[in-house]
Amino acid sequence: MKLSMENIFNALFLLEMFVLLGILLFVQYTKLDELESYFSENEVVQRNKRFWSRNRHIDKTMRMSVIACFLAHPSVYIKKGDVTREELAAIPLGLKRWVVWPTYWSVLFVFRVVAMLLWDPFH
Repeated sequence: MKLSMENIFNALFLLEMFVLLGILLFVQYTKLDELESYFSENEVVQRNKRFWSRNRHIDKTMRMSVIACFLAHPSVYIKKGDVTREELAAIPLGLKRWVVWPTYWSVLFVFRVVAMLLWDPFH
C-alpha cells in the first residue's frame, strides 16, 4: 500500500471520528445522571427524561442533547424561560466542559465532513 497524504489524512479522519464517538459515549454513560440531578426541578429536562425514559443509546443521546443545548447557548434558553441562570450556575465548570467541548468538536467535525464531500468532486 502506497503511503500518500490522502491515506494519512483519511486515517487521521477515522481516528478523530472514533475518538470523538468514544468521548461522546463516555459522557453520555458516565455524566448524564449527574447532569440531570442539577435539573431536578426543570420542566423541560424532566419532560424530556420522561419521554426518553428507557436506557437505550438513543434515549441517552436525546436527553444529553437538551442539556448540551442549555450549556452551549445559555442566553437563548434563559430568554425562552426553559432554564434559569441559577440552574446553570449550579453545575461545576468541569462538568460543563465535559458536555460543551465534545459538542463543539462534533459540530466542527460535521462541517469538515460536509466540506470534504463538497471539495472531493473537484479533484
